[in-house]
Amino acid sequence: MSLERLRSQLADLDRQLLDIVARRQQLSSEIGRVKREAGVPVRDYAQESEVMRRAHDEARARGVATGLAEKLLLLLVESSLTVQEQDRVAAYGAGGGRRVLVIGGRGRMGQWFVRFLSSQGYDVEVADPAGALDGFAHLADWRQSALDHDIIVVA
Repeated sequence: MSLERLRSQLADLDRQLLDIVARRQQLSSEIGRVKREAGVPVRDYAQESEVMRRAHDEARARGVATGLAEKLLLLLVESSLTVQEQDRVAAYGAGGGRRVLVIGGRGRMGQWFVRFLSSQGYDVEVADPAGALDGFAHLADWRQSALDHDIIVVA
């Protein structure tokens, strides 16, 4: 089999892995909703230990290095916790759809503000000549705005 064909198969597997990760994050979000409704904390160390034990056992059964499986599942658990925490913050956020303009939203600090304010329920718009930020309204130049936002952040 050719190198190109093998790489194509690997790319297909990568897409499948990312599809599974996306489904796992959706399920994690749903689990987080159930936890919120039940008043259960996001973090469950016993469950995390069980996930890691399963990863170890499943890796061994499949001939996969247990260290790799543990690192992979630890990363997925951390991602699940992040999804659940973000959903929890958004559920209790105080933004209520109020409008925010983040000037300089493409920089590191600007992106932090954009993510934080969005997680709080604000409707965030980014003004940055460096370009748009995926998922957010964009202005190349803040001077094009009426500046009638509820909050304006300069980052």
